[in-house]
Amino acid sequence: MKLVPLGPDAKLERLATGIAAAAVFCLTAVLVPLAKFQLGDKGWHLLQVTAGAAFWPLAAVAALGACLGLAYALGLHSRPRLGLLLVIGPALLAGAGYAFGMHGVWTAEATPTRGGDVVLARLAASLAAPTWALLLASGLAAAGSVVLGARELARARTLSLPWIPLLAALATIFAVNTWSSYAKLPPRPLFSLLVAAALLGPLLAAAAWGTEDHPEDESSGGATLILCVLLSLCAVLAAVGAEALVFRAAALYAQGPGAEAHDHALSLGGARGTTIRMASGAVALIGTLLTIIAAFGRNRDHLRPPSRRSTLVVVIALIVLALTTLGAAAHRASLSKAIAQANRRPLATDGQAPPRPTPRPTPRPNMRP
Repeated sequence: MKLVPLGPDAKLERLATGIAAAAVFCLTAVLVPLAKFQLGDKGWHLLQVTAGAAFWPLAAVAALGACLGLAYALGLHSRPRLGLLLVIGPALLAGAGYAFGMHGVWTAEATPTRGGDVVLARLAASLAAPTWALLLASGLAAAGSVVLGARELARARTLSLPWIPLLAALATIFAVNTWSSYAKLPPRPLFSLLVAAALLGPLLAAAAWGTEDHPEDESSGGATLILCVLLSLCAVLAAVGAEALVFRAAALYAQGPGAEAHDHALSLGGARGTTIRMASGAVALIGTLLTIIAAFGRNRDHLRPPSRRSTLVVVIALIVLALTTLGAAAHRASLSKAIAQANRRPLATDGQAPPRPTPRPTPRPNMRP
């Protein structure tokens, strides 16, 4: 005979609270140092300078989001509907970054210079704000995924070790680092940490839902399990998007004029081929999808909203994420259009009037007395 506790285990609740708080603390503490290490001193200084006035406001919004995540982990989880704020925060942060990026693209397009290479360098500088915003949004989304996954663990009666999802997550991290070595990319500790944190949330939820004694469905409009999966995907997508913008900025700087632009390109890792850029994000995204499928393949029915309130929460979250995706698409379209127009312009050293020849001095006549 197996005795099953009627309510959640108090030990699991304390463990889940500690994991959630530690995840928020660690991600907040190491994000900036790892970003400095991954970009290097020159790349970090370039990011700060080119982001301009948007750098610190975006960081302040991310700090407020981290405080919200910590408060939710410690006590606000008793109000499950507030979990929607953990989705809205990263989405608004990414949307603000795309807005700053589009403003930079329009400013670069309106530059009075005729040099196309100069415009490309200014377009590369405009990518600093969305890159910084996506890095912060990825950290917030990863922390929110862990917090919501720990919330599911806190409501569990018993605990199981999800072997298959755990092996899928470890294989994803191994593939990300192996691809970096194979493609001869610079070290990417921040990217690996963000992907690992994004996968930890579904693993914690799978540990609660992988047993026969599932947690009770929330009827108060929380839908934390669905939001956990959405935040995990969003965290990986934001990390992939930030890295793609860094690659694109390096490629644009490589076409800029002068030695300074080429030095900027090298400080961001140098120009990379299209295959390397696409495969770098595809490895992390495919591994995340496989981990989520392995974690909730048996319990996919529990991913449905349990009530009308939960359905409303999920619909609002999907609308917010859809608007953010539209912002990303609009930024990409405006950037591609600006790059195409800049490539049709002459270079800064071409199309100019040839220098006028220096007139020779008129010889004086030989005056003889």
